[in-house]
Amino acid sequence: SVAVSRYTNHFLTERNISNIPIGDATSELLTKDNARILEALAEGANVGLKLSDEADSIRLEGLDGVGREVARRALKGLERKAKAVAKANEDPAAWVGTIRQRLEGEIVSLGRKAFQVLGVGKADPEIVQLVGALNYRTSYTQNQWLHAVEASFLAGMMAEEMGLDIKLARRATLMHDIGKALTHKIEGSHAVIGADIARRVGEDEIVANAIGSHHADEPPNSIYAYL
Repeated sequence: SVAVSRYTNHFLTERNISNIPIGDATSELLTKDNARILEALAEGANVGLKLSDEADSIRLEGLDGVGREVARRALKGLERKAKAVAKANEDPAAWVGTIRQRLEGEIVSLGRKAFQVLGVGKADPEIVQLVGALNYRTSYTQNQWLHAVEASFLAGMMAEEMGLDIKLARRATLMHDIGKALTHKIEGSHAVIGADIARRVGEDEIVANAIGSHHADEPPNSIYAYL
């Protein structure tokens, strides 16, 4: 309760957007030539794309949050930019690939930002990428990147009150949900997935155990796991 009363930050709740409105021109573009562009977008984004009966919106289907963002940006570009339309017509696969490449660069930057804001040092590139990807994953309507950062500050405050290692508490908490960035393609508990990755890339066992035990998939081995 002391930590909660001390912590103040913007708390964002959001819901995944499943239906993207499109205009007549975009609808025609996506469906011409046997839906060549629509199929390339679905494959490159790794999501299902279903045109509504009225042809005025596209429904995004799938659990890959990054892929959904790729599709969302692509559709937005077709609506607003003639340059995007030209590139999609010329080479649909390359057009989608460029959008994904740019997004992946932003994801890495977001991962680095989280570690920098919390002051917990660097991490393996795979961990950094997974932390950044949480920005395109929601749980109980909350953005998971913001949740990870918020929870890390709270854990650090509780650790401070107890005379523990603040940075260790923050680091373990920042990573606790990295498995959620992979649950669309790896079966099993996100806690176990995250712990396995942390151990594989050489994170401290206290950190790995805190990840793996936060839903009781394995017994906690330190007070940091409880925090």
